[in-house]
Amino acid sequence: MKTSHAAAASLFLSLTVSTLAQAAESATEHLVRQWNSAPELQRLPRVSVAPVAGGAMLAVGGSF
Repeated sequence: MKTSHAAAASLFLSLTVSTLAQAAESATEHLVRQWNSAPELQRLPRVSVAPVAGGAMLAVGGSF
């Protein structure tokens, strides 16, 4: 009887932790959301680098 209670408690705990972990926003998701929504950060120029055959391509964009 004690074993079944321990198994049920363990299952409940793991389901709770799993649900909370999925609902929580990761640090990367938070940073991306802040970067995309903060007006002062949107004015900064954006730089990106992409690999292409024989080298790389550099792109700079923003509003001035």
